[in-house]
Order: sequence, then C-alpha cells, then structure tokens
Amino acid sequence: NPFQLSNPPMTSSASPMKIGMRHRTTSSSKVQTVLQPVPGFQVYTAGRPPWFGKDGVIQKPFLIGICGGSASGKTTVAKEIIGRLQQRWVSLLSMDSYYREYLPEEKPIIRANNFNFDHPSAFDLNLLVETLKRLKQGKHVNVPIYDFTTHSRVKGKEQIIYGANVVIFEGILAFCDNRLLDLIDLKVFVDTDDDERLSRRLIRDIRERGRAVQGVLDQYERFVKPSFDEFIAPTRSKADIIVPRGGSNHVAIDLICRHVRNQLIKRGLNTRCELAEAYRYGDMDGHPEALPDNVRVLEQTQQVRHLHTVLRNRNTERDEFVFYANRLMRLLFEHALGGLPESSWQKVTVTAPDGSSYEGVRRATTASGAAASLVGVSVLRAGETMEPALAAVAKDVRLGKILIQTNPETREPELHYHRLPTSIAESQVGLQLPSSLDDWGMSKLMLTVLGGCQLTNHLTEEGRQLTNHLTEGCQLINHLTVKDCQLINHHLCRTQVILMDATVATGAAAMMAVRVLLDHDCPEQNITFCTLVASAAGVSAIAYAFPKLRLVTTAIDPGLSDAYYIEPGVGNFGDRYFGTTGGGQDDSGDETC
Repeated sequence: NPFQLSNPPMTSSASPMKIGMRHRTTSSSKVQTVLQPVPGFQVYTAGRPPWFGKDGVIQKPFLIGICGGSASGKTTVAKEIIGRLQQRWVSLLSMDSYYREYLPEEKPIIRANNFNFDHPSAFDLNLLVETLKRLKQGKHVNVPIYDFTTHSRVKGKEQIIYGANVVIFEGILAFCDNRLLDLIDLKVFVDTDDDERLSRRLIRDIRERGRAVQGVLDQYERFVKPSFDEFIAPTRSKADIIVPRGGSNHVAIDLICRHVRNQLIKRGLNTRCELAEAYRYGDMDGHPEALPDNVRVLEQTQQVRHLHTVLRNRNTERDEFVFYANRLMRLLFEHALGGLPESSWQKVTVTAPDGSSYEGVRRATTASGAAASLVGVSVLRAGETMEPALAAVAKDVRLGKILIQTNPETREPELHYHRLPTSIAESQVGLQLPSSLDDWGMSKLMLTVLGGCQLTNHLTEEGRQLTNHLTEGCQLINHLTVKDCQLINHHLCRTQVILMDATVATGAAAMMAVRVLLDHDCPEQNITFCTLVASAAGVSAIAYAFPKLRLVTTAIDPGLSDAYYIEPGVGNFGDRYFGTTGGGQDDSGDETC
C-alpha cells in the first residue's frame, strides 16, 4: 500500500492554548508535519523511479520555492501544484520545521509573547541550506520535527526524506537568503491582500487557539506586519512568478504546472532501456571483448562449472538447487573478501601452539581497537538468499536490506524500501561532522583521529604544525590541506559494504542500490557488489558508472533478450530458490534471467 508523505500531528491543533504557551505567527499551531498530503491525490514514498542516468550521475530534482506573508495561502498553492502535477514522487518541505533552538534567556521573552518569530534570526538558515543542498543532490535528509507548544525541536524524532522529482519548499522567508535563492529553480511569490491575510489570522487564531481578538491584533501590529514590510514584501522582486489571490488563482497555478512538466520531460529518464542499448557489445559469438578493471570473475574451475551446470539445468529439483546455490555463494564471498582493499587488513603476530611466532593479518581495527565494520546489504528478494552464505564466512557481519521492484508499465526499477545498518552512516564521518561542533569539540575530535590513526607521520609539514595547537580550541581544522583531509577520511571510512543480488541483467536495479548507499554517504570505494550471474551489458553499466566500486561475480553471460533477461541465465532465481511461481518478471528489477 502507498504511504502518504505525511505523519499524523503529534498534538491536536484544536486543543485550547495554555497560559504562557507561545502564540505562533506562522501558518499552523500544531507540531509541523514535514511532508503534507493532498486531498484526493496519493503522493507515494514507495516506488521511487530512478533519479540517475545511465552513467550513474544524479539527475537533480526540480526545486520550487514558494514565499509569501503569513496566512497568504502558500501551503494551499503548494498542494494545488502537487495535485495538478500528478507526480508520484513530490516532497513538500516547510520552513517552519527549521526554527532554531532558543537560548535559556530567550524562553521568558517567548512566554511573554515578546519574541519575533517572523525575523530571519529565528530560523536555522545554515541547516536549511544544507538540507536543500542534499535534496538537490538526491540524498536523504533528516528533517527536524518542531513542536510549537514547547518552542523546541522534538528530541529523538526526525523525518527522513529523499530528494524527489519535484521538491516544493515553502516559507514566509523562503527568499530571504541568497544561498536559498541559488538553489531554487522556480521562485513563486504568493501575493495576498493585507486585510485578507489579517482576517484569515483572526479566524484561525480565535477558532483554533482560543485567543482574544485584541491579542491577535496586538501581535500582528508589533511583529507580523513590520516583519512582512521589512523582510518579505521586498522579495517580490526576486520571484519568477507572482500569484495574486493565492490558491484560488487557478490560471497562475496551471501555468506553473505546465512549466514544471516541460522541465521534467527534458529531464526524463528511461534508465533500463538506455543501459541495455548502451552496453550491448562483444564479438560474433557474444563473448565480452574486455572486462573493466574493477570487475573480478571467480576462476572457472571444474568445481565452479559443475555448480553452474546444476543451477542452469531447468530440471534441477528445488532442494538440489538451494544446496548448490549456497555452495556457490560461499565461494563467491570468500573470493570477494579476499579482494577487499589493503587498508581493510593489518599485520599481526600470533603465537603458534608450539610457541613460535606467526606473522599474519587480521581485519583492521579502528582507533578504539574495535574491528572495522563489515556490512552486508541485500537487494530483495533474490539478494536475501545470499545472506546466510555471507554470515557463514563473516560471522560479525551486520545486515541491511533494499527492496527494488520493477514497474510493470514502465519496466523501470523503483525503490520501495530500505533499512541500512547505522554503521554505514556513522562510520563515514569524514570531515563533515566537525562543522556541527564547537571549537573545543573540533579540537578533541581531530586529536582523537590524528592520534588514534597515527597519521602524524604522514601529514604535510603544515598539517603537523597545526596539530600541535589543536588543544587551544582554535578553528585550525579549516587550514588542513586537501592531502591531510584525504588521509583522515581514509582512516575514518573503514566500513566495507558487501552489496548482494543474485543476478544482474541490465544493471538498472543494481545501480539504484549503489546509488542508495552513496546517498547515505558511503564511499564508492568501500562497496563490493557480489552477484552469482550477470550479463555483459549489466557488468559494464555498473563498472563504468561506478569505477571505484568492486564487482565480483561467478559468471558473465553474453546475451540479453529484448525483454532484458539474461541469456542463457539461470531462470527466475527467486522462484527457483523459494519454490514460488512468478511467471516472468519477479520482485527484483534484475532477478529474472
């Protein structure tokens, strides 16, 4: 079932206002939902189509910015646009979610209703800019949930959203910062008469919040109207389109939707077809000409060929198919783990039973002494069959899942679900984390990283000199050279990810899974993609789109049918393994061979 892009409000907007509670000056009194539903139209969080081209590069979403005074009808215009666009993947982001955390000395002012929430200083603009940047890059973001009854962010509650085909960003000060303007593709100003906006506020605040008429008027005269005249009204000149009368102006909204549709058509994607056609190659017998450098194929010993013979035989019984498939998977993972980068291992000396020393290697450890993380991520459903084999050869592996299905109409893969171990995001810290710390926090972090990883002998001369002064709490981190940053990132980003799917046909579903990992800040060079059978076209598509990724398989088949099935292949791997009947294309985008 589809999920609407909204959550139920955490507090009721109809509840009476308590004494000392903040009286909002923006569009809603309840806990702000980040993404909002449109009546009569389902917006889906599941089934996201490809947001990248055949080269794996992200196609940036179209970002619409909607600005206007309080109660001008910005949200109504946004919902009208969503309803008319009929796009399945649209994100509606409200600026109200980005009110900043207030200082203790500001709390009495807020309780006395003497704080101006319509001023730019009331918002965390830096966090808002970073959020929109990530959405434009197609990456996931953690959007804070703001509770207007306590005028603070709800602790431990965030909403995770992805960039979409269309991202609509609305707020009273959406155009107040040039950094925001640079990110917005289409700027819309909702121009509503002052008297009408005031009447809307009066009706809303009296009915929904139980406030007195005089209190609403006093607040409007002290804060709302002056802020509009100083910060909001001047941004009319920055808008591409001005919409008078708000959501009732159907002509203006229709023009906006036509423009957005034209832009989306220009950015249209047909990833699976493009991949299949772009990478059809080989000699007259269909054998691949040359494999990319980042592709490794399991040595075709008699044992491996025997296993493939059993799996490819259409008359093989299910129990026998499962048994020999599991054997082949173990060989695949042993081969893949042996190809992990040298930084994933470290030399160690152990004492043998006879008392002698043995110089060997083991998985590398972090600065704290813990073993570097190994994460397995399966592409459902066929990839899930590979999890037991990976756990058998790496007992400390942590598992995650990504569900990708093929749309029966467009034949394109669509992302429906993902659940990734936290270590993927937590381990890929790099130098992005210190930006959220104070000077002393940055200093301690840098000392820990540089000392724990023993990088001081490898830093440039300038880097070594700077580390001697980090304890003073200066912002010296900004002066580290690019080489220093790369070395630090190299030692921080130790988590290795084994991405699993039983088969790869065009590579469209596999590329989507890789793109999800990259969007969670997993370095490309830390990903190893493992598959039992792949087509030459699929292997080439993945390898050339992500040259730093390692791709390991037990066999590469030359053919790819007009329906994008591997030839000869092994049939529908999921059906044969689980004993189900799918009758053609299965859950995974590339599962049917």
